[in-house]
Amino acid sequence: MNLEYFKQNILPIKNKLYRMALRITANPAEAEDVVQEVFIKVWEQRQDMGDVR
Repeated sequence: MNLEYFKQNILPIKNKLYRMALRITANPAEAEDVVQEVFIKVWEQRQDMGDVR
């Protein structure tokens, strides 16, 4: 996964992921932290994912 793929295919789900995290945490700041952590983990482990489609 390269940066362009990440921008086009992973980042667009940010709002959906945030809404899900907000339902679970019931805390906007915590939900934002969850989303940030998810994106950091995905980016850090991008080599292990290969070409995700």
